[in-house]
Amino acid sequence: MTVSPGGVKTATAYAPNALAINTSSYYNDRGWFTVVGEIQNTGDVALADVTVLIEIRDSQGRTTKLTDTPQFPYSSSGVLEVGERIPFRCGSGLSLEWGPYTYAIEGVTYKIVEGKPLVLTIDTVSEYMDQSGFLHLTGYVENTSPSGFGAIGVRVTATFYGSDGVVVAVGTTTLQDFLPRNGGRGFFDVRVDDYDRRQIPLIQTWKLYASSIEYNMVPEFPSAFIALSATFSIGLCVISALRKRTKSSS
Repeated sequence: MTVSPGGVKTATAYAPNALAINTSSYYNDRGWFTVVGEIQNTGDVALADVTVLIEIRDSQGRTTKLTDTPQFPYSSSGVLEVGERIPFRCGSGLSLEWGPYTYAIEGVTYKIVEGKPLVLTIDTVSEYMDQSGFLHLTGYVENTSPSGFGAIGVRVTATFYGSDGVVVAVGTTTLQDFLPRNGGRGFFDVRVDDYDRRQIPLIQTWKLYASSIEYNMVPEFPSAFIALSATFSIGLCVISALRKRTKSSS
């Protein structure tokens, strides 16, 4: 039995599923073996407590089991909507001493939950490089909900991709602003995570989305693939947008 949004028990049979996609590995600026990628909800129902299971093997054949739950720190809502993707970044703490390492994705675990209202948008996005050589993306998140709660704990996450479409870096930031309903806006500035500066030259495209405690993410749409200078609000929940990096910042 499942529970509908109205709280009525039904006999609807869901087909939940989630996959780890676009994965890659590298040694970060501290020399630690790191695995990054995305988890995509490929089922027909929203998911929570999504966790990726990874096995790492060193040059001597010894294995290390790792897990990462990308909803923390990369999502405030804690819910992965149907079709949506969320990045993960799993630092092993393993140094070059016992490398090279290989990794295998053993699976993804999750539980079924209800979705949340789809009301956040992102616009006015630009990018810049700071004096330390970190890539930043800036813009505004807007709460378009006509009623209900304001948006609290708004988080913006950036997934950075290489030329072959795999994830090469991740970044996230939390807004300090409370976004009132019906047009509340807050500024964000998100950059590549610390210790991943050496990954920046590999970045070719990127995807942004926002979430809050009350509101969650939406699947990507073809309209997300638009010019850098244009507004890319999708007008539903958490916004996804994939951009080509400008030549000036490569």
